[in-house]
Amino acid sequence: MNAACEAARTAYPLWSRTPWPVRADYLKKFGQEVERNEKGLARIVAQESGKALAEARADVVEARHMLEYAASFGRNAIGNIIPSEVPKKFAFTLRVPIGPTASISPWNFPIAIPTWTWAIALVAGNTVVFKPSEDTPLCGQKLAEIASRVKFPKGVFNLVHGNAQTGKALVRHRAIKNIVFTGSFGAATWIQTESIRLGKLCATEAGGKAGIVITKSANMDIAVDAALKGAYKTTGQRCVSASRFIVDEEIADEFTARFVAETKRTIRVGNPLSPETTMGPMINENGLKKVERFNAMVRRAAKIERSGITILLDGARARKGMLRHGNFLTPFIYRVDKYNSRFLPTQEEVFGPHIAIIPYRSGQWRQAFKIHNDTPYGLAGAIVSNDFEEVFDFITLTSEIGVRYANLSSVGAEVQLPFGGLKRSGNNKPSGAGILPHVTHTIAATINFGKEVVLPQSLGKK
Repeated sequence: MNAACEAARTAYPLWSRTPWPVRADYLKKFGQEVERNEKGLARIVAQESGKALAEARADVVEARHMLEYAASFGRNAIGNIIPSEVPKKFAFTLRVPIGPTASISPWNFPIAIPTWTWAIALVAGNTVVFKPSEDTPLCGQKLAEIASRVKFPKGVFNLVHGNAQTGKALVRHRAIKNIVFTGSFGAATWIQTESIRLGKLCATEAGGKAGIVITKSANMDIAVDAALKGAYKTTGQRCVSASRFIVDEEIADEFTARFVAETKRTIRVGNPLSPETTMGPMINENGLKKVERFNAMVRRAAKIERSGITILLDGARARKGMLRHGNFLTPFIYRVDKYNSRFLPTQEEVFGPHIAIIPYRSGQWRQAFKIHNDTPYGLAGAIVSNDFEEVFDFITLTSEIGVRYANLSSVGAEVQLPFGGLKRSGNNKPSGAGILPHVTHTIAATINFGKEVVLPQSLGKK
């Protein structure tokens, strides 16, 4: 790790002075290599992370899109011309790189999310030390092998493997000036605190507790489809996974019946390499046990008289056939007819197929928005409604989230949009298209083309 950080520091002066279009060409070639290796990379993602093969392919395609998007910055306008109050003075802004940057990424998008963090950072002139998750090291290794084939100058792109101990040492290394992180709230908080202590910069994204508000004007087909996609993609192990469906009581029974029925009909737990599988395993034993703990909390609460909690589908560890050898879980669905903001399973990120259906008083969609916001997280969420006012209020005024959708699911980010959260979901420094301000400094510059020094604020020559 020390060698990687020192290599990044040594390479930085020359790389940062390399023209933007030249740096962008490396990312263009990187994207082409990813496209050429799409099938092989997708298979590795499925094997290592447990994603269903179709999702694994989408992970690789998203990485290619991000690399192509990053390459476009090489020939975009970066900066602004600023009018000056003094004649013959030219003022403008430009973006300059921060320096060697640590990229620490999670396992659940092991090809895509790394590119969100370091692709634009590289085009902007930063050198990178990339640490993939210890749960998906091979995916990170394959990205580094592609970087080697692209032939970045020595020290520009560096890879280190390891666990939290390695990550902490990387954050603290004297050569690292900026950290871009996606992962847990606890780790993000530590990185933010340590960055302040050491005088470094950081951008963090730290999980979520996404919900989908479904009003009585909703198209039920869209509502059920959005719920299924939000709940079960990547086995509910996305920071934007929808685990709360907040439904108008007038349509709650219909939605509940259809959602449970479609879950039983469409969700096939199994080998992620099988085309019939729609939901693969949990990433590891700890992840599985966490979901089991939250499932147990709901079971205990459901036994309490007048709790208003009803278990609709009692998910558990899969024990049949070959599945007994892995971390496979079936969906757990319950209904909460007496909402309680102190009930931890509807507040905390579970990170698995654990779903609550929460009815709200008919027509009181602002109450639904309050329930939606009643969580310490604020990353993503959605509303399904055909009422313009409801959609307008959710998208523009009311929701306390960084990524907002209407008549869609809570999943489905695109690289040309910023991706980041509010509250405990990060420090509001988004990745994806929003990462440029967090991997560069904005510099103000002024040039005098006159024969004398004239000051602003009407000071003239004095």
